[in-house]
Amino acid sequence: MADVIAVIGAAGAAGREVLQVLAARGTGVERVRALETEVQRGDALTYGDDHEVPLVKLADFDFAGVAIAIFAGLPAIARVHGPRAAAAGAVVVDMTGAYRSIDGVPQALVPVNPRALRAWSRHRAVACPPAAAVAIAMALKPLHALVPVTALSATVLQSVSGAGKAAMDELFDQTKDIFIGNRRDPEQFPKQIAFNVIGAEADDAATGRTREEHEIAGAIGALLGPAIAARIITAQVPVFIGDSIALSVTFERAIDPAAAWAALHDDRDLAVTAPVPGGEADQDAATTPVEIVGEAPVYVSRLLSDRSDARTLDLWIVADNLHRGQALTAVEIAETLLRDHLTPRLGSTPEA
Repeated sequence: MADVIAVIGAAGAAGREVLQVLAARGTGVERVRALETEVQRGDALTYGDDHEVPLVKLADFDFAGVAIAIFAGLPAIARVHGPRAAAAGAVVVDMTGAYRSIDGVPQALVPVNPRALRAWSRHRAVACPPAAAVAIAMALKPLHALVPVTALSATVLQSVSGAGKAAMDELFDQTKDIFIGNRRDPEQFPKQIAFNVIGAEADDAATGRTREEHEIAGAIGALLGPAIAARIITAQVPVFIGDSIALSVTFERAIDPAAAWAALHDDRDLAVTAPVPGGEADQDAATTPVEIVGEAPVYVSRLLSDRSDARTLDLWIVADNLHRGQALTAVEIAETLLRDHLTPRLGSTPEA
């Protein structure tokens, strides 16, 4: 079949979420292949409410007949098997970050820059942006259309699900151990994550920032325009799912907070719980990660003006990094490629 979708790393947290998104959006189980590096006979994963999809060993899998290969596991796996999938005629949709640094591979977010998908054919691949960049770009899209954004700074409080299932298990186990008086050395994080906040350790001595922080900043430029100067700082927090982001945005000229609120409110991909600027405070406005698990919108729960600078707005945004930031982003790319860019024959060139 020309529209088969393979999910690599299907048993991990991100891979399982991809399967659930595919099922929820009506992709028939017969069109899905679930792949893992290690598989026992009879292994299967839940698909929707009524089906299971068998797990297939990645090394033994023939990608012939696969239209889209969504890589949701480790970057090293995508680097090895992504080219193999592309050589067999599939288009790689990379969630792992392995393809972001490859020149000519577009970074795409369908609600923000769908035209980027036209460049899929150079490497038969599309890179998904980091989850934090997805949330930031979606929140900025209507504001950038209202008044161009020139610069931003963001503090990203990352949930552990972004680091995978093993990281989520470590938070659970550490929390339980602390209550019963046990202690064990951390394995997935450099320090204890339960009841703690872990600042990122720099990879770049010149700037003091991490590779991920640079990637988030670069992705925002790829999605919204390279003229935007982005400064990002990240920290790991003891939350299972959902990133919270403090965002300060500078615009080309003065921006009316009420007009900004209206632009955000009118965007169907956002959920604005922040009160109208100048209106009465709403105690229920401060949306938290626990409340938005499994939700597609990016939530804007604070919108603050700066009396000293009419060109600046501050936002507090929350998004499900696993669902909105990763899985839904990848599935939207796959669906758009199949609908708008690929003909029924695998190996075809983009439609004009």
